[in-house]
Amino acid sequence: MNNIDFFNLIASHPETLLDKAYAAANDILIIPTNAHQSNSLTQANAKLIRYISTFHTLTQDLHLTRTDTQVQNLLTEIMRVLKVKNIHFSAFCQYFMVHNLSFSIYKDLAEDDKRDFLFYVLEAYITKRHDVYLSYGYSDIVLQTLCDNYSHKRKGMAGIRKIEQQLVGLGFSHAKKYKELGSKTYLFPDKKDKKLFKDILTKKNISFVFRDAKQGKNPDILFIVGSEIYIVEHKTMKESGGGQDKQVVEVLDFIRQQDSNPQVHYITYMDGIFVNKLIHASHDKSKVQLEQATEILKKNPRNYFVNTFAFEKLLKHLLPKPSKK
Repeated sequence: MNNIDFFNLIASHPETLLDKAYAAANDILIIPTNAHQSNSLTQANAKLIRYISTFHTLTQDLHLTRTDTQVQNLLTEIMRVLKVKNIHFSAFCQYFMVHNLSFSIYKDLAEDDKRDFLFYVLEAYITKRHDVYLSYGYSDIVLQTLCDNYSHKRKGMAGIRKIEQQLVGLGFSHAKKYKELGSKTYLFPDKKDKKLFKDILTKKNISFVFRDAKQGKNPDILFIVGSEIYIVEHKTMKESGGGQDKQVVEVLDFIRQQDSNPQVHYITYMDGIFVNKLIHASHDKSKVQLEQATEILKKNPRNYFVNTFAFEKLLKHLLPKPSKK
């Protein structure tokens, strides 16, 4: 089979609507299994709600100002609570977005800037949200609901773990040092193994021009079969649109590479139901992208474009066949 054959497998073996690999990785419970229990997160959330009410009392009822010691001490305690893992799923932290500042940006602020922002946002939150939420009754359920909603942001790592499971299932092992590299090994160039990947590029004379064009971005997986090196860029896409079109351009650029080392192969691994729409193109833009993918693969026979099923088939195809006794 050649790379066009593997590309065509996507049409006959499309992605499923529900992928168990992603559900297993993203189904994370961050609150206790019943309301009679608590953990560090629910305790911190309860404390945060009490602190917000205290802030209301100090500033609205007692008319204390930003510089008063009691207010400063309270801000210190709130900042301490906001360091608890997953507290960004709280109703208060989600309100930051109303003021065009995400929790991740807040975390990177200098301490004085954090205090200034918290004083400002607490006043707004108390006026616009706190009494409303108190009237309905704050619930820790919102922590879990928002965690579930944010699962799409964890899809990148879930996709990489999915690939790792496919590799491990066929006997591959994770190489952490250059001396551990060998047939049926893999590494994570963009996460744990950046230095090892850099060493491989240098010692194997791999050009990998894609990184220069994408501001130093490393691929998701590299695996080795025999003396052949396969560099994988993974994308999970479910919906069409401008952002997805940009990602399709990126993955097509990835398999357009013609490396100076003839033993190097580039693989675009796309899962998610969007790839089904791409293969069965009905819109003009998708038809053009499909034609581009086919032409790129014809011009670069060492490279591949696969989905979940086609990647598994490719791995089995690349591995040496067991000798018959």
